[in-house]
Amino acid sequence: MWSQLSKTLKRKKFYEFFVRFQSLNVVIYLLISAIGYISLIGCKFRIQN
Repeated sequence: MWSQLSKTLKRKKFYEFFVRFQSLNVVIYLLISAIGYISLIGCKFRIQN
């Protein structure tokens, strides 16, 4: 009974960590794509002028 409970708790902790890590990955990905998009627009703007 107790070992089952501790296993469930460990799994829950791991799951929370995984979810947090995933959301961090999404934020980093959004930042990188935003930076790439801005630099792309900047290059096009520079070429036009």
